[in-house]
Amino acid sequence: MSKTGIINVAKRAETNSRSSKRLREAGFLPGNVYGNGVVSIPVMVKKEELRKNLSEYGRNAIFKLALDDGEVFNIIVKEVQYAPVGRKPLHVNFQNVSFDEKIKADVAIRLVGTDHLEAKRMLVLQHVDFLPVSGLPQDIPDQLELDVSEIDFGDNIFIKDLKLPDNICALIDMNELVASASS
Repeated sequence: MSKTGIINVAKRAETNSRSSKRLREAGFLPGNVYGNGVVSIPVMVKKEELRKNLSEYGRNAIFKLALDDGEVFNIIVKEVQYAPVGRKPLHVNFQNVSFDEKIKADVAIRLVGTDHLEAKRMLVLQHVDFLPVSGLPQDIPDQLELDVSEIDFGDNIFIKDLKLPDNICALIDMNELVASASS
């Protein structure tokens, strides 16, 4: 684990939809901190600060969450809820984690080498975008890269063909289809 990002949040007193709407209009995002012995804490975070931290450190990174009262938690960003129209963020959930307890997370699967297939006039269809996994928070990668440059027409790639990091377990059927090649 290299650098750890810091996300500054403030506790929020009101948790109704009207106050959440006012927060969003002011550039904040309502959220909650929960898990690992923490009673749910309603918080608010600056949208821009959250966006910068997620793009710099990754979706499955471990962050220090600093509350305005001085409390600090080790967290992952468990979920960001978006509006169905416009895809604006509406709410964020932070999960308090321990470095010695396994958690569940979704890891993005990114295809690499697709440009080689274009020369062969082939297409790769990706059937699974995210892989649910279990492992220690510090071991969970932000994404898995799947090299498809050497596949041929009709080839299929399954979950069992992915190279998972040590101590990470897939939580779906190993015979689930990830990608297939077609013309």
